[in-house]
Amino acid sequence: MRSYAPASAFVGRERELETLVGLVDEARLVTLLGPGGMGKTRLAAEYAAHHAESFAREGGTYFVDLTSARDSSSALSRCATALGAAAEDPEEGIVRAIAHLGRVLIVLDNVEHVATALAPWVERWLADAPSARILSTSRVALQARGEQVLELGPLNSKDAATLFLRRARLVRPDHGMSNALASEIVGAIDCIPLAVELAASRARVLSGEDIRARLREQDALLRGADPDSRHGSMRRAVLDSMALLSEDAQRAFVLGSVMRRSFTVADAAGVLGDLVPAHSVVDVLDLLVRSSLLRVAMEPGASARFSYFETIRRVAHTLATEDVALAAVRRAHAKHYLAKALAAPSPDDLEDLLAAREWIAQTPGASLEDEVRLAIAISALLMGRGRPDLRDALFARSLDALPEGELLARGLLARGVARRELGQSALARADFERARAITEGATLEAAQALTWLGRLDDVMSNTSGARGRYEEALRILRRLPADDARSRAEAEAELHLGHTHRREGTLKPAERAIASAASRFRVLKDDLGLASALYELAVIALFAGRLEDARRCVDEGLTAARNGRTQMMEGTLLSARGILRQEAGDLAGALDDHMESVRLNQNVGHRHRSASSLVYLATAHLERGEAREALAFLGNAEREIRHVGAPRYEALIAACSASALAMLGRFGEARHALETAERALDRVPQEPSLTAALTVHAFVVEAYEGRDGTEVLAGAEALVDAHASDDSRIALRLLRGVGVRRDLATLVVEGKGTAFQPPSGDRVELRLDSPSSRILHHLATQRLEAPGEVTSIDDIIRIGWPDEKIIAQAALNRAYVALSLLRKKGLRGILVSTQGGYRLSPAVPLSRTD
Repeated sequence: MRSYAPASAFVGRERELETLVGLVDEARLVTLLGPGGMGKTRLAAEYAAHHAESFAREGGTYFVDLTSARDSSSALSRCATALGAAAEDPEEGIVRAIAHLGRVLIVLDNVEHVATALAPWVERWLADAPSARILSTSRVALQARGEQVLELGPLNSKDAATLFLRRARLVRPDHGMSNALASEIVGAIDCIPLAVELAASRARVLSGEDIRARLREQDALLRGADPDSRHGSMRRAVLDSMALLSEDAQRAFVLGSVMRRSFTVADAAGVLGDLVPAHSVVDVLDLLVRSSLLRVAMEPGASARFSYFETIRRVAHTLATEDVALAAVRRAHAKHYLAKALAAPSPDDLEDLLAAREWIAQTPGASLEDEVRLAIAISALLMGRGRPDLRDALFARSLDALPEGELLARGLLARGVARRELGQSALARADFERARAITEGATLEAAQALTWLGRLDDVMSNTSGARGRYEEALRILRRLPADDARSRAEAEAELHLGHTHRREGTLKPAERAIASAASRFRVLKDDLGLASALYELAVIALFAGRLEDARRCVDEGLTAARNGRTQMMEGTLLSARGILRQEAGDLAGALDDHMESVRLNQNVGHRHRSASSLVYLATAHLERGEAREALAFLGNAEREIRHVGAPRYEALIAACSASALAMLGRFGEARHALETAERALDRVPQEPSLTAALTVHAFVVEAYEGRDGTEVLAGAEALVDAHASDDSRIALRLLRGVGVRRDLATLVVEGKGTAFQPPSGDRVELRLDSPSSRILHHLATQRLEAPGEVTSIDDIIRIGWPDEKIIAQAALNRAYVALSLLRKKGLRGILVSTQGGYRLSPAVPLSRTD
């Protein structure tokens, strides 16, 4: 009897092992399928080890290595030897041996080279020995009767990081890498077990940071001491899989690696058309999937999408650079994705559109117009998903060289939108004005330029000017032929026209315009547009006091935003949900929503929306009586909005700051803040609800100064009834709360974290400049300056022990001890772990003293 003895501990795969147990019990023939290096042999060995005792009571367990077998004769000979069958007649000897052994487990390892030849024999063995079980590992299925296939994918991130750290410690016990760094490394190599082990072996001579820096050079990084041996490198593993293919399929696999992400059959045909005849594309893709070199995913109502593991794609692309056809395939790739860009590209095409644009930009004599067309398509896909910096950079060289015309206008509009999100309002306006000048007359681009100019006017609180631009845009659009582009542009103009009506307090025309926009977006299946319209409808319902309607709109809007993967609108709708929770008195829930809103909007780099989210986060703290925290967030909001130039938010920030300062008894500063708010309000002439909100904030200051509040409160309530909005109602609740005792226990952090007073308990002193004091100071600062963000365990180590080099496990132990110590001293339930890191709970008020 022969067996396989693993050289190392088993990591992960618990779910796959559990699935495998059930399959072997039921199917009798199970094949573990996957590309080279995915851990098929290791999982089979673990299954055999777990069940060795039960099989040993009857027939036993036999492990047959078929790695070097290349035909049925050599395969059967190896099986006969392992089973102790007669060598002179291995075929019949194996049948008799298996039948005689009874309940036996046979592991056939690395069957791929003889799968087709061995399949009939496996069928006969199982037919003649009904108690036998066969477990095979292969890159291709045997396709024998009764075979069940368990496809093996990568490890999950946590298990891959654990495997990486264990293997790294074997070659260098003092490597000093953290879990977070290990997770980043294994994520970049797809969590493929072989790739993880090869990368970890480099810990002998490279630090974790060195390994991370070399992830772009994976062919060199992912190789062992003998790279040409089986599993000696990722390149070798891929080459071994390719050996199963025909020459044409090999070239298709290698050159197809120019496609960066998932692709359809039509994409493969468009890119590889000169290599693979159209009628053969499906056959080639089928072979690559069956050989475990490509994955395929299918969703209802959509085309099948194929993809490489990125680590395997990189190997293939390295091989592609040696093929003389690569330049032609790149041209075909650029041509194909340009055609998709001009039609209706999918978000799944984004990486390939970027690659096509990059190739065109770097090719002497390539079309500048095509580069711009691709940049416009990429910008449209990224709308609402962030990266305005990337979208701006896409046009860095191209627009200045384009002649005037429709394409230039469209490029200017796309760049202007990115600049607007970056807070570069003057540059954005210049782009929109120039686009408008180029497209004089009744054109789609002229209407879009007017809509975007209106949005800039709106930010500057010129609502009448904005309204005029939207109405002019709609007049132009109604003269154009009806199609989806016109309908989308009309929906955008109606949406923002409704927004100006809402700002001006005329809610019925606002709701009509936005409902029309929402209807168009639904027909167009435009998730970003629909989420934006539902947000506006929610705000209108909130202003009108229809809170249940507002909640329904927010919930549907969040679904649309998440379906469309638009972080910007998800953040905006979370802010709206936070305001609704404030209305209901759920201030802890409101804080959670507002913090997540800030995080999402800062992730996408949208200054205007980030400032808005920060303001409403501050108002939730104000309603809890946490004036210092509110002031910190209002200061962050003011810094964001300073780049945009939005007087509405300048006024609101100053007014909320006045209320916060009054709570703290700093009345002179509060009066100065009110004067700042009034100056900003002078530039917002047509928003009565904002005027009402600022007036009530002034009442709040007066109330804290000691003025009798009965008459003031009655006047404030009448004013808010006449000009209801979330801002005016928040201010009114602050006024009602003047003098109300708040029993929210506060965490006080002193100095640089040298002491703290927990909400309940005695004051605790920490040693000056100790790891615990540094960690607490950082967490308190982050709570105020980066709401919603967490501190990773890596950063905890860096902050606690900034100048020390510590073995990884020792560093982790120190960090966990420091965090545990802070909790034991009074921060239990306050210092929380969430989203892969640590933070001070937003539900507990925080006060900092110098």
